[in-house]
Amino acid sequence: MSDMISRMARAMRDRDIGWYIARAPDVDPDIIRKAAMEDLTENYEALARAALEAMKEPTPAMLIAGVKAMRNDDLDVTEKELLLGWNAMIDKAMEE
Repeated sequence: MSDMISRMARAMRDRDIGWYIARAPDVDPDIIRKAAMEDLTENYEALARAALEAMKEPTPAMLIAGVKAMRNDDLDVTEKELLLGWNAMIDKAMEE
């Protein structure tokens, strides 16, 4: 699993742990943490992979913002070139 997928999975898991702890004050937080760490790790990795895959197609607004940002750095980049770079970054993050 890639470093980016691991980071995303941990962030999702940690957010859920906090959510469940806040809503279950009568349950020992360590029990919730243990369940999330052991039983659901594969699920969070799958969710992270799906989220990253969904990001592979940026919205038109994202492309425009990216092109504008690149041009502000005196780089002449087209939307097509930015999309190629974006996809290369996502592909690299998806590698195991």
